[in-house]
Amino acid sequence: MVLFTLIRHGQSVYNSQNRFTANVDVELTSLGEHEAQGNTLCLK
Repeated sequence: MVLFTLIRHGQSVYNSQNRFTANVDVELTSLGEHEAQGNTLCLK
């Protein structure tokens, strides 16, 4: 059996400003970094 998990990234600077990023690589906010770290714990 294969397990396929999709995870959305944490909050980015553009997300917090309600801006559309398209193909721009935008940094995560401190909240976004915390969310991403929490996701790694869920996958272990």
